[in-house]
Amino acid sequence: MSSRLEAQHRISGSISSENKEALAGATFILMSQDSLFGGAVTDTKGRFELREVPAGDYTYEISMLGFQPVKQALKVNGNISLGSILLKEDAQHLDEVVVDADRRNLVTQGAGLTTFRLSEQASRTNSVYEAFREIPKLVVDETQRKITLADGSSPLILINGINRPGYVNSLRPEDIESVEVVENPSARYRGSQSVRAVLNIKLKPKREQKYVNGNVYTKQHVEGVFGVSGFAVETGNSKSSLYLNAQHFYFHNDDGTQLEEQTSGNLYRRTEGDRRYKAQMFYASLGGDWIMNDKNYAAFGATLTTNPQKIYRQGTGIAREGESSLISYPLTLNQYIFNSYLTGDVSLFYRHTFSEDSHLDAMGAFGIYSSGASGDRTETSDIYSYASLTNLDNQIRQGRLELNYDMAAADKVAFDFGANTYYSHTNIQDKILSDPAFIYKEWTEYLYASIRNKNAQKLSYMFSLGLDLVFSDAAGKKNHYVNFVPSASLNYKLNDEAAFDLSYTRQRTSPYASQLNPRNTSVDSLRVRVGNPYLRPYIDNVLTLNFTWNHRSLYLAPFFTYDYITNQIEETGYRTGDIYTYTYGNISKKHQLMTGFSGRVNLSKYGNFNLQAGFKKDIQDNLPFSGNAFYVNANLYAYYKNWTLSAYLYYTSATYTSISKITSTPESEFTLGYRLPKNWQIQAGLRYFAAKDNHYATRTVGDGYVSYSKTKMTDRFLMPMIGFTFYFQNKAPYKWRQKPSLPSGGGEGGRITIGE
Repeated sequence: MSSRLEAQHRISGSISSENKEALAGATFILMSQDSLFGGAVTDTKGRFELREVPAGDYTYEISMLGFQPVKQALKVNGNISLGSILLKEDAQHLDEVVVDADRRNLVTQGAGLTTFRLSEQASRTNSVYEAFREIPKLVVDETQRKITLADGSSPLILINGINRPGYVNSLRPEDIESVEVVENPSARYRGSQSVRAVLNIKLKPKREQKYVNGNVYTKQHVEGVFGVSGFAVETGNSKSSLYLNAQHFYFHNDDGTQLEEQTSGNLYRRTEGDRRYKAQMFYASLGGDWIMNDKNYAAFGATLTTNPQKIYRQGTGIAREGESSLISYPLTLNQYIFNSYLTGDVSLFYRHTFSEDSHLDAMGAFGIYSSGASGDRTETSDIYSYASLTNLDNQIRQGRLELNYDMAAADKVAFDFGANTYYSHTNIQDKILSDPAFIYKEWTEYLYASIRNKNAQKLSYMFSLGLDLVFSDAAGKKNHYVNFVPSASLNYKLNDEAAFDLSYTRQRTSPYASQLNPRNTSVDSLRVRVGNPYLRPYIDNVLTLNFTWNHRSLYLAPFFTYDYITNQIEETGYRTGDIYTYTYGNISKKHQLMTGFSGRVNLSKYGNFNLQAGFKKDIQDNLPFSGNAFYVNANLYAYYKNWTLSAYLYYTSATYTSISKITSTPESEFTLGYRLPKNWQIQAGLRYFAAKDNHYATRTVGDGYVSYSKTKMTDRFLMPMIGFTFYFQNKAPYKWRQKPSLPSGGGEGGRITIGE
C-alpha cells in the first residue's frame, strides 16, 4: 500500500491582513518537487484546510491580489496548524505579483457544481470571453460575446451569486477569483426563471479608492457583411459604483440560396432562388450599487435590446398536381418578412445583513417586451395563384417580486428560504384582421427551501424543494397547476483528483405565448402555423451521473444523463385538403438519453486545448426519424509572448421535434491576435472556416405532408475578420471593499416571428 494511503495528514490555518482583518478568497497552494499537489481558497473568515496530505517535504505559497505573496518550505509528518498568517499590502507593485503554480489545475467539486480558476495568463487578457476559453465545460463565441454549455443551453450568469444584467461585459478577468459551473441549481432558480444551469463568477474584493476601467472592441468582416462592436465602462469608489455597456451586432446583405420542396395532399411544389438576410442588434445596460452602511445595500439595473430582421426571397420552380404527375407548371415566388423585437426591463435590489451568515434579499423587476411580425408572399402559376399579407403585434408586460432569506448553522449547514411572485400579461393583435386580440395572462406563486452542507471534505450534498402554483388564462381558457420541484445533488470525493456526482431535478416549463397564440403566423400557401391555447406546462425529470478526474494538466469529466419528459410540448400537425396546419400539443411522454465528456489538456505555459463530445438519443412514440444525434466542441487557445491564437469548432449533427429533423453545418472561427503596448490588441482571423457548404436544413413528415427546406449561406465561408480591443484603467492605489452584486429581471418572454 502506498505511503499516501498509509499516512495522510491535514494542513490548516487562517490568513489575514496586517490589521488582523480576515482575508476571504486568498489562495493557499501546496507544491511537491515543483509540481502542484493541491490547494484551497479561504472562506469568509479567512480559514483554509487541506486534507489527505502524505508525509514529505513541500513548499506552500499564499497569494491574494493587492498583497505581497508568501512562500515557505514545509515538512509534513503529522497534522499541521499554521496558525494565523499575516499578508502585507503591496499597493505599489500590484502588477508584479506572480504565482508560480498553475491555478488552472485547482479544480474543485461540490454538490452539483465544479469550480474552476483562471491561469495568470488568462487573468491578464482583455475580456472575460477570451479568458473563459480555459474552462472546459463552456462553449465561448468571443466574436458574438456568447457563452453556452455543450448542449447549447444558455446558463444564468451570476456575479457573486446574484444576476447582474450585462455586467460580464464590464468585468476585468484579473478581478475573477473563481468560476462555478452549476449544472444542477437548487430550487431557488427553478421557479419562473426555469434555470437549467448557472455560471457563478466569484470576484475578488473591489478597490476602495475611486476607480475607472473599461474596454472598447470591434470585429468586422472585411467586406462589411458581418460585424460586432461595443464598449463597457465602470466607475466607483468605497460607497458606490456605476457601469454602462453597449453592443451593436449586424448582418448586412447576407446572401444565400434557398431550396424548398413540399408535397401536401395532391399538390407538389418545388422552388429555388436567392435569399438575402439583414439583421442588426443593439444592446445596452446600465447599473449601479450603493453601500449605505454595514447592514444595508441597494442596487439597480436596466437593459434595452432591439433586434430587427429582414428576409427577402425570389425564386422560380414548378408546381404540379401530385408528385408523380407528368405535367409541371412554371412557378414564381416573391417573399418579404420583417421581424422586430424590442425589450426593456428595470430591477431594484435590496439586501439587509443580520449577521455574517444571515441575510435578507428583496428584488423587484418590471419588463416591457414588444415584438412584431409582418410579411407578404406571392406565388404565381397556371395551377393556382396565392397572395398573403400578415401583420402581427405582440405586447408583453411582466413583473416579478423575489424574497430570499439565507442563514448558516454552526458553519456546517446553510439554508435558503424564499418566495417569488410573478405576473405576465400578453396581448397579440392582428393588424389586418378585425378579430379580437389574443390575451394571455399568467400568475405564479412559488415557494422554496434548500439545505446544503458547508466545508465538506468527502461527501457534500444539496437538497431543495419548490412548490409551484400557476394560474393562467388563455383567451378565456383558464387553467391552474400545482407542481413540486425537487432538486438534489450528492458529491463524493474519492481523493484530491477524482469525484462522483449524482444529481436529480424536476422542473416545470410553461408554454410560450407564441405557442399559445391561435392566430396564423405563416405566409406559406401550403402550411399554416397556429398556437394552441389549451397547452399545459411540461415536466422534466433529469437524473445525471458525473465522474470528474483532474490530474495536473489533464481534466476529464464523463457523464450520463436520463431525462423523462411528461406532457412534452412538441410540434404536431394535421392536413385539411392540400393545406397542412402546424400547431403544438402536449405529447404524452418522451425519453432522452445523453452521454459524453468534457476534457481539457493544459499546454504548460502556452495555453490549453478543450474538447467536449457527446451522443443523444430521443425516444418517442411514432417519431419519424432515428432520434440519434452527436455533438462536438473543440477549442484551442494558445499564447506565446505577445501573440495569441484561438480556434473553435462547434457542431451538432441533428435536433428533432416530433415531426421534424433539423441539421446544420458547424460554427467555427480562427483568430490570431497581437498585444500592442498601452493595452491595445489587434486581431485577424477567419470565421466559418470548417464548412464550404454552409447551410441549415429542415425535413418535416406528417399526415400526408412532406417538406424539405435547405438554406445555403453563400457569404459564410472563410469570412476574413479584422478587429481591435482597447482596455483602460486608472492607476489608483489598491485597497479593498466587499461589493455585493445586482440581480436582474425579465427575459425574452413570448417573442413572435414569422417563418418562411
